[in-house]
Amino acid sequence: MAGPASPSPALLSDIHLNHRTFSVCAMGVVALGFLARIWVFFRIPLINPDGFLYIQQAKAIYYGLFSQVLDCYVYLSPYPLLIAASRWMTGDWVMAAQWVNIIFSILALISLYLLLRRFFSDPVAWLTLLIFAILPAYVMVSRDTLRDPIFWFFSVTGLYVFVRHLEIPRATYLFLSSLCFAMGAWTRIEGSLFILVSTGFLLLFSGSRRWKDTAVFLLPYFMVILGGIITSLILDLDLALLLKPERVLSRAMGFFSRYDMLREHLKTLCETWPFTESMYFFKEIRNLIWFIALGVLVVQIMETLLYLLFIPLVIGLVIWTPKIRTDRRIAWLWSLSLMALVLLYTQIMYNWVMTGRFTAILLFPAAIFMGAGMEWLMTTLKSRFNWRQNTAAALICLVVLTLLVPKILRANYDKKQVVHKEIGLYIADLEKSRRPVSVCGAFKKIDAINFFANLQAEAAPCIDEATFIRSPDVGTLQQIREGGFDYFVWDSENWGNITIETIPPEVSGHLEKLEQWPFGKSGSLVLYRVVP
Repeated sequence: MAGPASPSPALLSDIHLNHRTFSVCAMGVVALGFLARIWVFFRIPLINPDGFLYIQQAKAIYYGLFSQVLDCYVYLSPYPLLIAASRWMTGDWVMAAQWVNIIFSILALISLYLLLRRFFSDPVAWLTLLIFAILPAYVMVSRDTLRDPIFWFFSVTGLYVFVRHLEIPRATYLFLSSLCFAMGAWTRIEGSLFILVSTGFLLLFSGSRRWKDTAVFLLPYFMVILGGIITSLILDLDLALLLKPERVLSRAMGFFSRYDMLREHLKTLCETWPFTESMYFFKEIRNLIWFIALGVLVVQIMETLLYLLFIPLVIGLVIWTPKIRTDRRIAWLWSLSLMALVLLYTQIMYNWVMTGRFTAILLFPAAIFMGAGMEWLMTTLKSRFNWRQNTAAALICLVVLTLLVPKILRANYDKKQVVHKEIGLYIADLEKSRRPVSVCGAFKKIDAINFFANLQAEAAPCIDEATFIRSPDVGTLQQIREGGFDYFVWDSENWGNITIETIPPEVSGHLEKLEQWPFGKSGSLVLYRVVP
């Protein structure tokens, strides 16, 4: 099938004359991105609860407890492996997890700059890079304990190398891009989208090379499958359980079942709504679920880009979409962006969860359209006001910095949640990390206390759901000792008038008060040791 053409020799010649080195401005942008991450690293002491799972896996690997690697989370990504490998340098598990992400997010910026330089002059490339370097949503994730920065690096590097292949076909480029996409998909399963779209693109638009190119591109996956089978046989591992490949199909098929289920729930609400006011609301909403999901997606993308930066993205899409007929590189990245949009839409329909970090799978391949919008803005300023290129670039840079930097400087967190970390570390200090302990309480953040209490223990315990007391009453207090818990945290919000001083002595006699912390405006958290 005839498809978009490769870039002209003249264009490639111009690219190769200019892309080889980082400009001073580009290096400054990367340095600014690093400083932004360091700022939030020191400013925000809390981490995402998902990080508890990855660090547990890293501890199991580090201490050789391989049978426990999948005990808490039945999927192993590269992230715990990297945390375990970094532990010896930092001496701290949380810091190791955070520094892995900071480093990989910076490496992703470098790969993104190289990608942008295949399409734009240096000023446009570093201005576009500036947006991604200090975009608050991505900066926050980069200092956290999530898998996303590793996914960004492998995905963007894969995009860059694949573009190099589309410019000058080489098996090496295809193979390397495939390896990068494979690592990205291993890190986050939605990264498999890049593999699927790229395979389809090669089959449709590689002309006489389609079968050879596709075979080279898919070679790493055949190697991984073969190597995985051999390894699983030698180590007696369940490869399917380890990698969970069925998640791809289950998410795709679950889209339809979740949609039907939501419509049924809305139908029930419509039929049982007891008020005459707004009685037709659920009936109308039931037929507009698809439109609401689209609105959620568009609003989240706009919020991630702080609304104003959504404008150059739209401008770039409008200007460059016609070029998909003449440039295979643009056609491929346009296809990836479109399918990423569809993927995010189906995810919303599946679980109605959408945050800024999820938009990366769309915004990174769409970065060239953001660049096209920035190029248009720069050209417009130059022609309209007869400015030099440096003047136009400086003004755009100032606007971007004014928009994004204050958000990073004001990065904040719920300060009252720090107390859970303090209690956990207090317990760890009492125990001297000799053994794993179990701490129970009637609030959901009890998992954070358990995590920090066991952080330095040479063990990899899971956070038992039983540590969360769902029905706080006197009878539950009796069960605390019988449940084998080591510590109990009483909180004024959930226990109210039920205090240790007001319960029968046969129960309170097994609870030894250790320390008390203020919590919120007038509440408190009290730590007790459970005495056998």
